Amino acid sequence: MKMIRGVFFDVDDTLFDRALAQRKALRLIVERYSELFEGIDEEWALSAFLASDRISNDEYEAGLPGKEIRNRRTEIFLDLLRISRHRTKEITDLYVNEYPRLNAPVSGAKELILNLAPKYTLGVISNGLPDVQYKKLEALGVYSKFECIVLSEVLGIAKPDPQIFHHALSLP
Repeated sequence: MKMIRGVFFDVDDTLFDRALAQRKALRLIVERYSELFEGIDEEWALSAFLASDRISNDEYEAGLPGKEIRNRRTEIFLDLLRISRHRTKEITDLYVNEYPRLNAPVSGAKELILNLAPKYTLGVISNGLPDVQYKKLEALGVYSKFECIVLSEVLGIAKPDPQIFHHALSLP
């Protein structure tokens, strides 16, 4: 029987609680741009934000470049709430800067990584965008525990394509 030598993890909803972070990020956006969101119920805003995230992710998976996805998500969000798009870039920038830095670990994930790191080679395989995924791992305090981080945007191959996994396994 072969011994397990390493373990690969995804980031979103495996190590980093994306839903919790999105809720926290939305609160920051609403607080910063309160004049835009005046009279809009927080749960309705969250529902619109999550819908815009799903729609823009679908567009990304259909081929929309990663550089365009972020503003597109904000545009859809603002459109769903019938808010002018004039602050799209500012809202996008706030989200991109703050969202990955938020303290939003999946319960027990950090402890698991810290316990496995001395015994196994650990890696990450993710379809997330590089600047955000690296910041999430840093915010969780586990970045240094991974021997390799394979991101679809960098490699040009996305999960579930087996090639991304084969690539990760081929790394030293």
